[in-house]
Amino acid sequence: MSVVINGTSGISGVDGSAGTPAIQGGDTNTGMFFPAADTIAFAEGGAEVMRIDSSGNLGLGVTPSAWGTTKAFQYPGGSIGGYTNGSNNNQSIMLGNAYFGASGGVYINSDYASYYRQYSGTHAWFTAPSGTAGNAITFTQAMTLDASGNVGIGSTSPSRKLYVQSDDSSTGGNVVAVRNANTTAGAFINFIGGGSNAPSIGAKNNALVFTADGYAGTEWARIDSSGNLLFNSGYGSVATAYGCRAWVNFNGTGTVAIRASGNVSSITDNGVGDYTVNFTTAMPDVNYAWSAGGSDQSNTFANNDTPTYKSNTSVQLTTSLRINTFFNSRPSGTQYSNGVADMALITLQVFR
Repeated sequence: MSVVINGTSGISGVDGSAGTPAIQGGDTNTGMFFPAADTIAFAEGGAEVMRIDSSGNLGLGVTPSAWGTTKAFQYPGGSIGGYTNGSNNNQSIMLGNAYFGASGGVYINSDYASYYRQYSGTHAWFTAPSGTAGNAITFTQAMTLDASGNVGIGSTSPSRKLYVQSDDSSTGGNVVAVRNANTTAGAFINFIGGGSNAPSIGAKNNALVFTADGYAGTEWARIDSSGNLLFNSGYGSVATAYGCRAWVNFNGTGTVAIRASGNVSSITDNGVGDYTVNFTTAMPDVNYAWSAGGSDQSNTFANNDTPTYKSNTSVQLTTSLRINTFFNSRPSGTQYSNGVADMALITLQVFR
């Protein structure tokens, strides 16, 4: 083939090859050649190192794959692309072990794949399982940074600055883990508002703690490794808090009626001044403490009469507590005398 040199059209007539490029310098196996129609390639040491195909895609160390409408730069194991027209206008992408063909993502090699996309102010990261070279890819959007600055992990439309979502039931709802490699220092999350401190919640010495400011901050409360709640509210230091296991306010006259309660399912009327308080959730054992109070709102007691309460110890059970109500008649200078009576207002609390 003859070489044509024309002052208007330039040099033509020689395509060359990687071993003998059409355009060379002093090195006869390094230069530029034309391996196909509308294709430009470059060689070094007799081997092709770069190619621009007929679609305008650039391959560095590889022949560009059959991309769709994307203009792309492809290299071994990955690629960078961009859309400049149509519905995907001004979109930039970077892929690992993948390219986009006319019908979507395709594996370059048999391995895992991933890609990053920037589009309309939103950044998105996608993952895909291991697949076979040449097969189609199904990408899953794993993380999003939207145009408002919200970050979504497992969410494509985060509504908060950090939004974490998991749809994987195999993890048992374990969505977020916070860990400090220095196990003696614990791991804390700080909440920074308008004050000088950063109230914190974290793990410390196998306990969940709440502090005024991180690890070294004043400790406000703790849930220890046994599940006990400890807090400082007038104790002078963090101490175990013992909760009220059950409480009830009821009318013991006529048809017994509960006004309000917690962990009490019902009241059984056993007779005059005799009631069984039934617990919704049983006590851990029968060694609980209780107290009661109230009054006879019908004003049937004589002056200085006061109500008295006691339990029938044979029926202090984990599921219920039976109590009796009395009034004490206390005329001046006389011994107490007890009388069983219904009470219009009875309150009872149980602690353990």
